[in-house]
Amino acid sequence: MTRISRSRRRLLASALLPLALAACTVGHDYVRPDLPVPERFEEDGMVWTRTGPEPTEWYGEAWWQAWHDPDLNELQERAQQANLSIAAAEAAWRQAQAAIGEARAAGRPQVGMGVSQSRSENTAAAQGLGELGEGQVRQHATAQATASWELDLWGAVRRRAEAQSAQAEASAQDLRAQRLSIAATVASTYLSLRQTEVQVALLENQVDANGRLLEMTERANELGTASPNDVVETRNALDSSIMGLEAATAARARSLHALAALTGQAPSSFVLAPRPEYGFEAPAPPAVMPVELLRRRPDVMAAEARVKAANAQVGAAQAAYFPSLGLSANDGYVGGSVDDLLDAPLRTWSLGAQLLGTVFDGGARRSQTAQTRAGYEATIAQYRQSVLGALQETEDALSDYGYQERQAAYAARATFDRQEVWQRKQREQVLGTASERDVLVETLSMLDAQQTALSAQGALAQDAVALFKAVGGGWQE
Repeated sequence: MTRISRSRRRLLASALLPLALAACTVGHDYVRPDLPVPERFEEDGMVWTRTGPEPTEWYGEAWWQAWHDPDLNELQERAQQANLSIAAAEAAWRQAQAAIGEARAAGRPQVGMGVSQSRSENTAAAQGLGELGEGQVRQHATAQATASWELDLWGAVRRRAEAQSAQAEASAQDLRAQRLSIAATVASTYLSLRQTEVQVALLENQVDANGRLLEMTERANELGTASPNDVVETRNALDSSIMGLEAATAARARSLHALAALTGQAPSSFVLAPRPEYGFEAPAPPAVMPVELLRRRPDVMAAEARVKAANAQVGAAQAAYFPSLGLSANDGYVGGSVDDLLDAPLRTWSLGAQLLGTVFDGGARRSQTAQTRAGYEATIAQYRQSVLGALQETEDALSDYGYQERQAAYAARATFDRQEVWQRKQREQVLGTASERDVLVETLSMLDAQQTALSAQGALAQDAVALFKAVGGGWQE
């Protein structure tokens, strides 16, 4: 076996040393901070517990399809494609993605090429060099290729690229959060629209019943069987119904305008057919859900990504304490003109290395490291706060849903009872034991009960939207 000479071993060692050093990375690798997430908690009879391993990366799904409403599905698709807030968040994400390549490029070799030509006239008198010849014109041309590489000995470039990648991940989660927020707003606005449409239908019936009662009261007043005060009270009831009808009509218009803006359309061109018989069916959450669902919330994931970025920035700041090694190479040709370069009259080249380190900087590096450490600690606090906020929002949503579910059940039972009374009054009218006024009064009572039930059903649907949003866009049973 041929032995390698000492000079060759030194040459090989000098070539491999930078590569070995480049494998060093200053700073601590990212470790997820501890979180104040309970093993289990209960809220309104619903039990959340750790049911399995932590979920993998989750990019959301069309959770609004739980309502089985084609109109809502179409509006959501439009909003996800055309909403301007989503477009802005998506552009910010693309910008962060592009910045990753810029950060990584700092650790790669840089190569350049150039050709130049110049003409100059020697002024001998001005230089005191008469022997060079007064007014002589000289030409000079060069062609060269340069290469330089600052080795990432301590991982500063890698840490910056790691930080930028984490920032890009945070931007991606910000985009998810924006999509989730817009989807929840669209669902909430749509359900409000449908609620006002049902309310308009109920109020129209109420206006009709109060109008008929007013006519009957006015005739009774003329006959002396009703007082003027009875007429005033009946007219006030009618006016109140008309005011409510107008308010509901205006609320529907505002909801339409909001849906138009959310879907990237002008309100004047937005049309959605009314559905006065709309049935509210809020999808109920399962009895058991994993607590880890909260980790997939986009705001929580974005906060964690920013912790990861801040941790990498600390490592990049620490790397500034160590010297930097730069390699450079130059190869070119020199001639009297560009045409002469083809003949290569004179070749020039150079190779070099530069090792630089800061001896004294007045505490600048120490201050920069302290800033990055403080920033890292701030992101940890923000991350933990985002988890606490997610827990609070979810518990609030569960509590509100449970409360509103009971309210909707009570209101539905009251409506059922009033309908039975109203039906009995109608039968009594046929038998002659009840008057038309009695039926109209019971009709108004039934309409009031239906409006109360409608409000409870609408609120329950809104609470379901809030719960979907609180857990990051749905759950997995």
